Amino acid sequence: MSSTTQDAFRRIPLKGKSMWPITAPLIGVIEPTQSLKRGDLATFMNGRGTGVIFHRVTRCMPEGYITRGDTQYHSDGYIPRHAILGRITRIEYKGLGFNLPANGLWANCQRAAGTTWSWLAPALRTRARRIKQRLRER
Repeated sequence: MSSTTQDAFRRIPLKGKSMWPITAPLIGVIEPTQSLKRGDLATFMNGRGTGVIFHRVTRCMPEGYITRGDTQYHSDGYIPRHAILGRITRIEYKGLGFNLPANGLWANCQRAAGTTWSWLAPALRTRARRIKQRLRER
């Protein structure tokens, strides 16, 4: 990456539980864009404008997107295109990392795996909660 290209990219710490296991202490590299595909990891400002959220795109619409954290039950609602900061293109850990390409077979595989996980994770969380309750009842 040239220095001018690299300057256009922004690095943020990935925190929170909504996208587990893609969270801290990882770093996400954001490519500024408002053109996303289903399965991309989108970044946008929270409603108060005080922090950056990264969630997976679950639906593309003409003027915006519907996003949801991989472990969340409900979507974030409609996110207009102008609110999108970009797409996470690389995830790093202690200087090592891997790229999340925008196009091609690997990009499609990554999106499919992420989308599948985003549907499985909430179900697994519910199942784990029920098991814990049954164990406490004994």
